[in-house]
Amino acid sequence: MEAAAARGKNGDWLYCLELLESTGIVVVPGSGFGQAEGSLHFRWAGIPERQPAGRPAGRRTLLGGGATTFLPPEEDIMGVVEKLGAFHANFLKKYGGLPPAPANGL
Repeated sequence: MEAAAARGKNGDWLYCLELLESTGIVVVPGSGFGQAEGSLHFRWAGIPERQPAGRPAGRRTLLGGGATTFLPPEEDIMGVVEKLGAFHANFLKKYGGLPPAPANGL
C-alpha cells in the first residue's frame, strides 16, 4: 500500500495506527511477528470506551487515564466490533481495497 510505503512502513502498520487514532482500539501490526510476505493482519489489544461499574481501578481504560485491558469486557465486544467494521469499510474506501493474495494462497 503506497501510503504506508511512503512512510517506510508496512500496510498493517498504517491500518493499526489509523484504527487507534480513529476509534481508540489498539491492535498490533502482524508484520512485527513474521507474517507471510504480502499478507496483512493484526493482533488484538482492544480498549473499552468506559470503566464498567465494579471494575477494579487497575483495569481502567486508556480513555479513562489508566492501563488498558487486552480484551474488552464481554458486554462491550459488540460495540468494539461495530467500530472496527465501520473503520475497516472506511479504510478500504480511502486506500482502495485489499492487496492481491500471495501466490501460495496463504
